[in-house]
Amino acid sequence: MMRNLAGSLPGAVTRVAFASLLYLPWVGVLAAPSPQDGVASSSQPSAGGLDEIVVTAQRKAERLQEVPIAVNVISGESLSAMGTVETRQLGIAVPALDIGFQGSGGAPYLRGVGSNATNPNDEPSVAMYVDGIYFAAPFVNLMGFNNIERIEVLKGPQGTLFGRNATGGVIQIITRDPQQEPSVEGSVGYANYDTTSASLYATGGFTNWLAADIAVQYDNQDEGWGDNLVLGTDANLAKSYSVRTKLLFTPSEDTQIRLAGDYADRDGIAVEYRLPKGVRGADGVVTPGGHYDTPTNIQIYNYGENRNIVYARGGSLRIDHRMGLGQFVSISGYRKGTGALNVDTDGVATQVTEAFLPLFLESLSQEFQLIAPDDSRVQWLVGAFLFDNTAKYEDTVIAGSDIGPLPNGVSPYGKQRTKSGSLYAQATFPVWTDTKLTTGLRYTKEKQKFYSSLTIPDLGAFIPSPKAEQDMEEPTWRVALDHAFTPEIHGYVSYNRGIKSGGFDLLTAGSQGYDPEILDAYEVGLKSELFGRRLRFNASVFYYDYQDIQVQAIPQFTIETTNAAKAHIQGIDVDFQAAVTDALTLSGGFAVLDSEYDSYGDAVSFPASRLDGPTTRFDASGNETVHTPKFTGSLAADYRIRAAVGEFVLAAN
Repeated sequence: MMRNLAGSLPGAVTRVAFASLLYLPWVGVLAAPSPQDGVASSSQPSAGGLDEIVVTAQRKAERLQEVPIAVNVISGESLSAMGTVETRQLGIAVPALDIGFQGSGGAPYLRGVGSNATNPNDEPSVAMYVDGIYFAAPFVNLMGFNNIERIEVLKGPQGTLFGRNATGGVIQIITRDPQQEPSVEGSVGYANYDTTSASLYATGGFTNWLAADIAVQYDNQDEGWGDNLVLGTDANLAKSYSVRTKLLFTPSEDTQIRLAGDYADRDGIAVEYRLPKGVRGADGVVTPGGHYDTPTNIQIYNYGENRNIVYARGGSLRIDHRMGLGQFVSISGYRKGTGALNVDTDGVATQVTEAFLPLFLESLSQEFQLIAPDDSRVQWLVGAFLFDNTAKYEDTVIAGSDIGPLPNGVSPYGKQRTKSGSLYAQATFPVWTDTKLTTGLRYTKEKQKFYSSLTIPDLGAFIPSPKAEQDMEEPTWRVALDHAFTPEIHGYVSYNRGIKSGGFDLLTAGSQGYDPEILDAYEVGLKSELFGRRLRFNASVFYYDYQDIQVQAIPQFTIETTNAAKAHIQGIDVDFQAAVTDALTLSGGFAVLDSEYDSYGDAVSFPASRLDGPTTRFDASGNETVHTPKFTGSLAADYRIRAAVGEFVLAAN
């Protein structure tokens, strides 16, 4: 099996897997959709054209072409063919999706909507779910995978059925279910930057009502993208391993129970900070070297040390039960993330400002759903979602000459406890021939408590701050009208409102908090399958009204988050898939975006070097919004060669 990786990631790793152990293809639609989810096909064409794609964008199995939402679907096989082995590489395959590497975690932006905030309590604007479980912090949303059924990227606010912090959209990862038939898949690989990798997936049944699987992945980049010019060591290394397992119980044909657990260890979670080449640092020295060389006095990556390491683990229990009233679903989740981020924020050889930030996140979630029977004339869903989240920095150290003559620096402490509850409902019903109306409403009530203090070890001082609290009660909604012009051509119009929760700046003692941001989205879309399902062509045009945008900056050595801006974003999204022949498939898409800050009167401007002048404030109204490229696009092709020993796939993207 050959894999290739192309993209604009820094130090992009080109991988070649040179061994495949008992590789058993699982392409195509293997079975009818289970209560958990649908089965998304790969890009392999069937005898009649492209395979059917079934998604759970509306929390139940439906044909992609009949869902009035802009959705990009990538099968597990397609991910493997593209060499996409991490969540932050998804932008290679999904136009208008940009997953940056911000601080200790991923910063996803979808159609220009996202967040650069990276504290443990800063929930992304593009929500990530794995098998229905919400991942609540940036530092736990970067992960590798080798057991993926499919990934669905839902574009636009999903404020009704997903609700929590999904103003930009949702990245929904669905893992494979264990199978009764025993099988094993594995690969080992070697890549540039002295990178070795290995993966193993195994599944099988114990009884006719119990099956299990296990997925193990290892990746070690042992050569840095650059050099630390002060310490004489490699810069920008990475190492990770993970294990996931799932048990599938089927005590009856109407009941399925899934128990899953996972553990991941990521070392080298941050790109080492450096000033642009030619810029004078705080010590007056001009930054030398190549694009990834760093003239800093610390090495942020060290094997075996508690520096820039993330440990993420969790478990989930999902129960699906069909009864006369409909399908009952219970999804219980527990997530915990710990680690540490060591940051040399001055980018020079002397200690000006250095921060050691231990990370902590722990969350519990419980969701209940009742879904209408498949034969119901009105397709409805009601649900409730409960969420309890604790995020904090503890035992932090910020030191350097900027802090003053304090050898041990200062230690700010911040903890945010969030309790949230939501009730939601959505219904789709026919209004006239071949036309359906979808309406949805969600009501969210939330309370946040913030505890903070500042310790100055050299002075023996402990300065507590009063506990701060803030509440939120917000409705969100969805209205969509879709019409089937023919069985193969559908059109829709929709209006959606989404919100992103507010919060507190964890490293700022006594922070007063910031408010939720709100996004109203208007969209018109077309979904079509033509030429006997040899061509699938989907397109949408949208307009976003984006209010109370949360903007994070560091003006005076403290993190400041404010609801500083109002903006609009508009654009067009297109994706296609074509079965040129039974062996050759082309796929791709593009997005064209236009954006502007309508009001942003207190933006922070940083000089290239602090020696060039102070940080200033200015009016950024009229500027383009960040992470909103005017054009993004992708194109992929795969060619299948069937042989007596199996199937060979040649893929390029």
